[in-house]
Amino acid sequence: QRKVQLGHDSRKWEYADITDILQKRYLLQNTAIELFSSDGRNELLSFASRRDKSEAWKQLNRAWTAKRAVENSEEAG
Repeated sequence: QRKVQLGHDSRKWEYADITDILQKRYLLQNTAIELFSSDGRNELLSFASRRDKSEAWKQLNRAWTAKRAVENSEEAG
């Protein structure tokens, strides 16, 4: 049996390193999310469908918003 290798990399980010997330267009379709990190790097994540992107956006945005709320409360307190 021949093993198929896909040319995809995997990466891991800490929520603390993410400074912003934006929904983006990729190939004229609303199927991407861009992550911006505190070290100046950014990554464009493209998805096979709008539905896949929407699900990823919901999860990322929920977690990132919660992280920012905690940071803001620590700064205020």
